Amino acid sequence: MFLFNKIRNALIGCELTISYSLSKDGVEIASNRIDNSNSVGEIVEQVVGDLFEDMLRKGPPNQSPDYYTKNSLTFIENQTVNEVEVKVFENNPNFDIGNFDAYVRKISTESCLHKKIFKTIYLIIEYESVTARSFRIKDVWAKNVWELPNYDGKYPLSLQVKQNRPYNIRPGTKKTWNDENKTPGMFIDSLNECKKIWSH
Repeated sequence: MFLFNKIRNALIGCELTISYSLSKDGVEIASNRIDNSNSVGEIVEQVVGDLFEDMLRKGPPNQSPDYYTKNSLTFIENQTVNEVEVKVFENNPNFDIGNFDAYVRKISTESCLHKKIFKTIYLIIEYESVTARSFRIKDVWAKNVWELPNYDGKYPLSLQVKQNRPYNIRPGTKKTWNDENKTPGMFIDSLNECKKIWSH
């Protein structure tokens, strides 16, 4: 069984409680669910690492990637990967694939381009609220970076733009992720088109 199938089977349907309790002198004075998407994402990322610590090794703090595979694993059919990025969302995928400038710099050499485009997988986890204090893992995907953006919007690929500059590469809607017309070349060409737009 591929690693992705193991992760998907283990996570879908699981409930996760993320909350805080503030006490003083043994008396609880405040408690609530933590529903900040960044906090939920960090916890889910840790859960993935804890469940599959025999196969995944934590990446550098606050840097890419979230995990390295301990061996060159067949993560999904016909694809071995070395790096895993974990992305988490509720309702609509509005996570960052990566900072535009940083990503472009990373793939500026052939070796890094190969690693980031062909040897990195995005493990995407969708959750939903169950109660006031718990979430349920609703779905899990494993996607290559070029499968995630839209290519038919305002810009050559879907971007978050701030102060008229590309800031983050963003995913398209879930239904576009299985578009078989998307290719690595389309992704790279679209990045280059964006560079041309903002080089002036």
